[in-house]
Amino acid sequence: MFDIDFVFPYVNNHDDVWIKQYKDYCKRTNRFERLNEINNERFDDVGFLKYLLRGIDKYMPWIHNVFIIVSNIEQVPSFINKEKVKIILHSDIIPAKFLPTYNSTTIEMFLKNIPGLSEHFIYGNDDMYPTNPLTPEDFFTEEGLPKYKFDLHSLNKFNQFSQVCYNNYKDVAKVLNIEYLKNQYLKPEHTLAPMRLSSVIKVCNICAESIYKNLSNFRSSANHNQYIYIIYEILKGYYEESRIIFKYISFKNSLESIKDTIESPYIQITYLNDTSIDNRYQFKKQIKDIEDSFNKKLNNKCKYEI
Repeated sequence: MFDIDFVFPYVNNHDDVWIKQYKDYCKRTNRFERLNEINNERFDDVGFLKYLLRGIDKYMPWIHNVFIIVSNIEQVPSFINKEKVKIILHSDIIPAKFLPTYNSTTIEMFLKNIPGLSEHFIYGNDDMYPTNPLTPEDFFTEEGLPKYKFDLHSLNKFNQFSQVCYNNYKDVAKVLNIEYLKNQYLKPEHTLAPMRLSSVIKVCNICAESIYKNLSNFRSSANHNQYIYIIYEILKGYYEESRIIFKYISFKNSLESIKDTIESPYIQITYLNDTSIDNRYQFKKQIKDIEDSFNKKLNNKCKYEI
């Protein structure tokens, strides 16, 4: 089997260097409304990164390299083994004119620039946890085609995410001369996504005009996101159907349902969205209880930790 890398961006909103840079940028550009975002779910780090790395090590031991994308070196937690995890700074892959960025979709448009990235890689968020065994065949065919699940959705012009997804679908369809639905779009399942570097580069070339003119420091309805690469594979027919057992769950769900999901012997990927909770005392207690569930499966340090 070919090499498969794992790539994800990471933000630690408790990092003093990052906080200062963020505040300085907001003040310099008169974006004072953005200052409140520091403590919301967009950037909130709840300390579960070790469980993602342990999940990769235990349930995806075949992964070749792990890449973490961060804005500055101070973002990297002290427990990370830098000999086993490849640290990629925004400035390593994103041209200076697009920096600083506090927008994951901008980062995703420059994955092609990651030094040494394998042709086959898996892209995910830092809150998507492997919680049962996964194989290379869960993500790619023997011939190297990616595997996906996706659905058709109706465009909601009042929802930013919906518009971004529509941008991906519309712009790829246009350059491929494929008729597209005006008020609907294809949306891949939001989970760990297999990608091919050659296709990522191809998309960035054929959709360059629409991608790069709509990049922004903060999220915008004009952006594209990582789905643009997947939509290309789907519309070209370069894929097979995924059969991975995946579940999305949020801190707004009951604690019992969160723990049941993590401890399930069947769910291979748990997407635990860290939406904030108003009651901070309840939130901290919930974090402890969720850690107990993670520790039942991922209690031991792994090679990615010091």
